[in-house]
This record gives sequence, structure tokens and C-alpha cells, in this order.
Amino acid sequence: MTASKWDQRIERANELAAKHSFAAEGLRFYERIASFQKSLYAGLEAAGGKGKKLRPPGSLRDELELFTLLPWFASFLSFVAEIAPPPLAGSAAGLNAEGSARWEAVLDEFWRVGTTALDPAESLLAWAFLQPYAEHLADHTAPLEDQGTPPLCPLCSGSPQVGVLRPLGDGAKRSLICYSRSQVPESVAAFSPAL
Repeated sequence: MTASKWDQRIERANELAAKHSFAAEGLRFYERIASFQKSLYAGLEAAGGKGKKLRPPGSLRDELELFTLLPWFASFLSFVAEIAPPPLAGSAAGLNAEGSARWEAVLDEFWRVGTTALDPAESLLAWAFLQPYAEHLADHTAPLEDQGTPPLCPLCSGSPQVGVLRPLGDGAKRSLICYSRSQVPESVAAFSPAL
């Protein structure tokens, strides 16, 4: 049995922390966040099944289920308040104290718009929390028709978060990866605009 993508991420963080002591604290923090993300993803999969749903291209951002996510968000904020470096821990504790109406606003704003209206700590918290939800939706979307090389993610219409150069023949292929598709099979995950 192959390790889940979450187990691979946790294992990679451990490897890097062992090799690079200067980055160990940050990598250990990421390892713990990835462990929480793994449990959230498993909970979403248990509640929603493993089937694939046909979604129109670019519609992923239309599917924010706050009713399902809010109970997890409270425990996420408490968890981050315990394990994060002081500035982020304080932000998590402060957001936790503001209650569910503020949580809904932060998650909805980040999901639909991104980081523009939120403070940086709220953006980071929302991104780390929503990543497994976005991956769950993307992983449970029926394969889309090949649309050539779009400049935006064919699932959520979002801008790419990272670009990757991969060897291809005698050259390389640039792939752009969306936050909702990080670490997902390349055949669906990457979208590559013309170079």
C-alpha cells in the first residue's frame, strides 16, 4: 500500500528537519499542521464518500460547505494556538475568541476572494485550514475534458500558486499548480499555459 499524500508530506518534513537543523522548527510546525490536515481530509472523505462528482469547469469555488467545516475550524484554531510560534498562536487564539460568525466571514472571504481583505495571519490560517477541503473537492471531481493550456486552474478558476519545471524530452515543461490541486496527480492537477 502506498502512503497517502499527507503521509508523504509528513515524511518529507521529517527528512528535511533531520538534514537541516536551521529549518527544523518550521518543518516540525508544518509536520503537525499536515497531520491535522490529514485528519480533516479523512473526516471529509468519511462524510462524503469516495465517489467522483461531475463539476462544471471553474466551479470549485462555488462549493464552500461551512456547516461541515466550522466544527473542524474551532479545533484547528485551538490546535494552532498551542503549537504555533507566538505571533501566529496569538492570532489563532484571537480569531478563536471572536466566534463562529467571524470564522464564517474569514473562511468565506478567503475561499471566494483570496487574501486581499484579510490580515496576513488570518489568510495563513484560512489557507492552511481550507487546503485539505479544496484538495478533497478536487480529488473527488470527475476528470475534466482536456482544455488545452489555460492560464487559470480549470477546477477553481484560480491563479497558480507555484510553477514547476519538469524534464520533457530534450527540454522542459512548465506546469502551474493551484492551491486546490497541490500534490494531486499531474494529469488533472497541473495546467500549463503556452510558454
